Amino acid sequence: MAESIFKQIARRILRLIISYLPTEGLRHRLRSLIIKTKDGLHPSLLCQPGEIVVLVGVHRIDTVMQWSESVGAAGKLVLVEAIPRYLDNIKYNLETHLNWGINNIVYVAKGVSSARESGAIEVGRKADFNKLAEHQIEDGLSENDFIGVEITELDTLDNIIFNLGINNINHIYMTISGLELEALKGMRGILGTRGLTILIRSLHSRDGKLLYLQVMEELEKAGLHVTAGKKIKTAAGRNIYAYRV
Repeated sequence: MAESIFKQIARRILRLIISYLPTEGLRHRLRSLIIKTKDGLHPSLLCQPGEIVVLVGVHRIDTVMQWSESVGAAGKLVLVEAIPRYLDNIKYNLETHLNWGINNIVYVAKGVSSARESGAIEVGRKADFNKLAEHQIEDGLSENDFIGVEITELDTLDNIIFNLGINNINHIYMTISGLELEALKGMRGILGTRGLTILIRSLHSRDGKLLYLQVMEELEKAGLHVTAGKKIKTAAGRNIYAYRV
């Protein structure tokens, strides 16, 4: 469903307000307040033109387009996704059908983990069902929601970004079906980046425990300021906004 004109105007006003706030601390506080009242934040409210953004887990082409447009031609958008054909489809559709004119996207066909290894991914009938095989999370799905298993390369996000020659990241958006804790263990270097902001969509439970609470604890241990977003009615978890000043 297309976004209403009212929502577009409201978002543009919010972005303008954020950009004119005198300190980064105030900008973070406003974003934290917004995420407590709604399910997530539009990319244009999280980043600025010219910044470097990493999307970990890529499901929707419209999300990719929003991030690409938000950082602009002077910025860079790194897409990290475990299933190569998803990246191929996004790239093909952007270049062939949509004539996407912003040349700022880097495609990385890898999954993220706490170490460099290979892993088996259960491929869902919907892309956001994908998960690491034998990784026990409580997601409410059955065998009928999956179409097979694919072996893929896993690596730490620290390694992935280092191998791309990127020295500084401004923002990370992560949606990886219960692997958040493993991903955080593999990005100790990145978590120390000054000015870093992170939005993690953590919607699952494991061993009867809500993963988002454990994710928040790990981020706080790493020295980031952390905010839990609005409760999501259809899931057990929440969006998490974290930042380092």
